[in-house]
Amino acid sequence: PRIHVLELTRFDVIAGRGNGTNTQNIEYRYVVAGYVTRYEKATKLERKAIALEAIREIEDRGGRFLCKLKSDHVSYEALDIEYKITKVMQSLRDEAKKKKLALRKDQEEQRQKKTQQIVSMEQHQSNANMGSPDQIDQMMNCDSDLTTEKKEEDMITSESEKIKSRPPEEREAIMVLLHGLRNRGIMVLMYGLRNRVRLNQMTTSS
Repeated sequence: PRIHVLELTRFDVIAGRGNGTNTQNIEYRYVVAGYVTRYEKATKLERKAIALEAIREIEDRGGRFLCKLKSDHVSYEALDIEYKITKVMQSLRDEAKKKKLALRKDQEEQRQKKTQQIVSMEQHQSNANMGSPDQIDQMMNCDSDLTTEKKEEDMITSESEKIKSRPPEEREAIMVLLHGLRNRGIMVLMYGLRNRVRLNQMTTSS
């Protein structure tokens, strides 16, 4: 039936889309949200009964289920019981869908947060294993020192092989010096020693 409404109450429910339903049906949506959990777990027959409970709660608070007529701005048509049930069950489905989407979004955020925590822990562990930047530089310098020492050691071995071809008296004197020079700066001393041996050879020849 058509009814004339001068002023809507906050519990009145306007059917349809638009027509101020977003601002008018706020209390209605709060009531419906309270039945969503039961609705999700219910059978088809139980869901209809749940919709009737929500309708009674709205009407007990003085709410009316109305549909605005296009002829003017104050005339509404009161909805029959079947339309009310259809309206409420659709609202319950919509709210259940929103709830699932919100839950899915929350789970995704938690998963991303957990992934970020794992990545952060792995990076922290990796940095801990590698050491601080100063420790890394120290290790690299140490490796560089070892490489230099290896080259120097190889040079000493090579020079020692050459010295074996010298006369016994020269060879003995040079080997004594070499054994005392196995530390940093040895290359310079070796080149100086080798030049001294050549100079002695030239002096002997002349």
